[in-house]
Amino acid sequence: MDLRTFLREQETNGRLIKVNKPVSLKYELSALLKKLDGGSTIIFENIDANQMKIVGNTCASRQSLCMALQTDMKSLHDTIINATKSPRVPNKISFSLLEDRVQYAPDLSRLPIPTFYEKDRGPYLTASLVFAKSPTSGVQNASFHRMLVINKRQLAIRLVPRNLYKFYQLAKESNQSLPIAIAIGLHPAVHIGASTPLPSEFDEMSVANALMNDALKTVSTPSLQIDVPSHAEIILEGYIHQDETVEGPFTDITGTYDETRSQPIVEITNMIFRKDAMFQTILPGGMEHKILMGFPKEAKIYEYAKNVVPDVHAVNLSAGGSGWLHAIISITKQKQGDAKNAIFAAFAAHPSLKICTVVDEDINVYDINDVEWAICTRMQADEDVFILPKCRGSSLDPSGDQDALLTTKVGIDATRDLTKPKEHFEKAKIPGEDEINPAQYF
Repeated sequence: MDLRTFLREQETNGRLIKVNKPVSLKYELSALLKKLDGGSTIIFENIDANQMKIVGNTCASRQSLCMALQTDMKSLHDTIINATKSPRVPNKISFSLLEDRVQYAPDLSRLPIPTFYEKDRGPYLTASLVFAKSPTSGVQNASFHRMLVINKRQLAIRLVPRNLYKFYQLAKESNQSLPIAIAIGLHPAVHIGASTPLPSEFDEMSVANALMNDALKTVSTPSLQIDVPSHAEIILEGYIHQDETVEGPFTDITGTYDETRSQPIVEITNMIFRKDAMFQTILPGGMEHKILMGFPKEAKIYEYAKNVVPDVHAVNLSAGGSGWLHAIISITKQKQGDAKNAIFAAFAAHPSLKICTVVDEDINVYDINDVEWAICTRMQADEDVFILPKCRGSSLDPSGDQDALLTTKVGIDATRDLTKPKEHFEKAKIPGEDEINPAQYF
């Protein structure tokens, strides 16, 4: 199971588009990705003067996500929950067994790195997984980080206060640079595993291996001995130094520009490519970005909500909420107050969440029109909307206090009032409506 296997599966299922015409790395590629966002995977086969193909929109829909995890929509959240509860260490193989790998002196101009949006500071790596070991415990971590190209050997890496940031701070306290490996061109299940929040003592690749039914194999990189997926199209070795440079602006998941900061410099010391390597990219603010960030959080919301409401049917971090700020949950309501309990569970599961809407089981959480209908026909604002001011929020919300990480949260109970007859809220149906085919009448 590697990226190439997944692409073949996508092609077999009619979910792969190949672009043969020349495409520019500056804006044109991202414009095409955005026009086709939420649909098929795309391979760009003719990129400027670079001979390397680019893969984008790899997992930009829930259908593609189901294919990657070999499951269906109903079981998606349980699949990731089970993998986090039963992680399995990948089988490690020798780097010498990888016969189709070629090492190069560091030169980032070999990679077709796009510039996405008008005000982005420059070309960015966006589908790059960074692997590093704790300087104290030796436990390894994998996480997504955007990286701005500075020159042929250097990148600026955006570090947020999570595990890699902690490793970097530990190295900095010892006046050391932090060795890292960067893997590009991976099966989507590896990306999902790396996006799953775990305690620092766990390696995300154990979750990825569980999602891949033990098909994931790792190798130690030749220079720095950091374990990475053996099927990676591109592996970069290097160091995060103590020196910093300006990073940003850059378009984040909300589709707005993130602020400019001083961030650490990465120096690349070695490059390893597969034969005919493909470069992988993720459109910032696109559906793939939202799915990879939001899906593991959806699963956590689902798990927490089930602890307080027995029948939870679906959770959607909506596209309109940037896959991050608005959760829609469908439940079977048994008691007045069940919806409010589910809302509080969601806020506990995902502290960055800003709005939570709870609907009944007959509402499709993935259809925003259906959700809005429920809000308009089953919610009374003075009783069913509650506001929580000055809560911990997300730095990605431009309307909040991005320095103090404070925001006002909103819970919406759009479920039926159990004191009223159920038929008052019943959707009108036409017998045979689902089966009828209009094409047969023309």
